[in-house]
Amino acid sequence: MKKLVLVILDGLGDRPNRLIGNKTALERAKTPNMDKLAKGGRCGLMYTVGKGISPESDAAMYAIMGYDPFTNYTGRAAFEALGLGIKIRNDEVAMRGNLATVDEMGRIVDARAGRIGGSDATALIDAIDGVELSAPVKMLVRKQEGYRFVVVFRSDELELHSNISNTHPGYIKPGTKFGVAHEFKLGKTEVPRCMAFDKESETMAKAVNEFTDSSHEVLKKHPVNVKREVPANCILLRDASKGLPKIRGLKEKFGLLWGAVTERTVEKGICSHVGMDIVKVGKEKDLVKDCKNKVGATLRDIDFYDCVYVYIKGPDSPSHDGDVMEKVGVIEKIDEHLIDGLTKGLDMDNTVICVTADHSTPCETRSHSDDPVPLLIHGAGKDSCRVFSEPACAKGSIGTIEGQQLMGLLAKTLNFKRRRD
Repeated sequence: MKKLVLVILDGLGDRPNRLIGNKTALERAKTPNMDKLAKGGRCGLMYTVGKGISPESDAAMYAIMGYDPFTNYTGRAAFEALGLGIKIRNDEVAMRGNLATVDEMGRIVDARAGRIGGSDATALIDAIDGVELSAPVKMLVRKQEGYRFVVVFRSDELELHSNISNTHPGYIKPGTKFGVAHEFKLGKTEVPRCMAFDKESETMAKAVNEFTDSSHEVLKKHPVNVKREVPANCILLRDASKGLPKIRGLKEKFGLLWGAVTERTVEKGICSHVGMDIVKVGKEKDLVKDCKNKVGATLRDIDFYDCVYVYIKGPDSPSHDGDVMEKVGVIEKIDEHLIDGLTKGLDMDNTVICVTADHSTPCETRSHSDDPVPLLIHGAGKDSCRVFSEPACAKGSIGTIEGQQLMGLLAKTLNFKRRRD
């Protein structure tokens, strides 16, 4: 049976950018290794969640794994908590949080507080973990990467519900369990109040607003912020989740054993929930070292697993910063140090490699968009594509698919007669 390696490059998709001759970052980048895979494989485009939807990574990955984010989903924060080792109960509500910066008028001037991290972020998040609420609701706050954290709300007296709005204006919940990107203007937008979409969720909305207000009072007086040019003096919350979705795991659905090479919290949560083993790989801020680590982990464990999932954050960060040339450089490093390492180390005659993205993040908009992402599959026939780019993939033989179709499509490329008990 052939092996499968699924590579997800976060935020890879883009739109033509006037700063680089009206090309996308992927078009502009020199990617001989991905181009070689495209030339020997099949290409297409993919709406990861659905046409017209600008998804966050969680809903996109949930769909790519073959699950329906519209009907069988409880929200991202539950996966973030799980990735931190917190398996929330069905009666608990989790939310994601950002440390952020507001001016004296309460307007958001930086939704990431200057990308604060390290010991400063830890001290501030520990401080808001001590906030007490007047309602019979308790909280557990835990730090994630950088400026991010997770908060779990629980109550022994009241039943909590998660049908509430976000207080992060960059993401909204349009009647679904998952958030979608939403543009807002820095310096002109105040932190929104949390609203309940039904009567049962009013207690939860009240708790979120009280936590937001109390955290602001704690943070603006904290010694860490006295020395910071960009103080982390408020919090933005989103993606309320009650419990975890009930699903059939990938092993049960397809009979394939998966390993996940990722260190990102939400990815670890989603992958473990769908039945993947989390492969041990060290955290590296340096992109080149990160790529090499993940190549090493994949080659080390590919003999044991039928399929290996590899996640790289790289392209998304410069996209959110609007730095298209940095995104070009990131893509080139991934091609040189991840894709080249995989193709040289794997038995390519007996391996299917799929390279795609969870969503598009155009540098001009600095936010996720509803544009389809490029998709290539090598090891299961080939078409007329000669390079890996959005325009080339639009002409590929795979056509345009939705994220939920990908896992079934990949499974069909493998001769998976054997099932593991």
